[in-house]
Amino acid sequence: MKTICYLDMDDVVADFATQALRYIGNDCMKLKNKTRDEMTEEEKVLQNKLFHYCDYDNTFWETMPVKNGSYELYQYCLKHFDEVVFLSRFVPPKDKPNRLRAVQFLKTRWAYKHFAVNGKLPKVIVTSLSKEAFLQSRTGVAQVLVDDMYHNIRKWKDNGGAGILFFSPKDVMRYINQRNGRVCR
Repeated sequence: MKTICYLDMDDVVADFATQALRYIGNDCMKLKNKTRDEMTEEEKVLQNKLFHYCDYDNTFWETMPVKNGSYELYQYCLKHFDEVVFLSRFVPPKDKPNRLRAVQFLKTRWAYKHFAVNGKLPKVIVTSLSKEAFLQSRTGVAQVLVDDMYHNIRKWKDNGGAGILFFSPKDVMRYINQRNGRVCR
């Protein structure tokens, strides 16, 4: 059976939290996995400020640091899955619908810069669609998503994929190891 691993980018291989701290001077981790309804007014202001940089500032994506342990995680996944794809979601602001194309370019270039192996470029998908839209309904293909957002993992599993909620690269590798690489099967 062919296995495909989809690795989220922001806060899985790209250190989004550190970049957010650089740009807004505040820890955005308290916003993670919260809906707008669950946020305080102060948190909504923080998120809006952060999204402004995400949406309009190219340097936000160009200078994103690599998350510690990401190179090892990527190499590990390359060895344990038939295919590894970076899968990232970006929803452009309403006033700049073409911004998706710019962010697709920036994130792809970032992945190529940091994760090319022996001249081989990684596969990258940057989309405005929900991640579960990329599950392939094919016999003989098993797919796992590694993501730091609980709702992405839940939707992925609800649509027939296997999911690993990301806490650290070591946790993901340990989880795969415990299952002898049979996460999808």
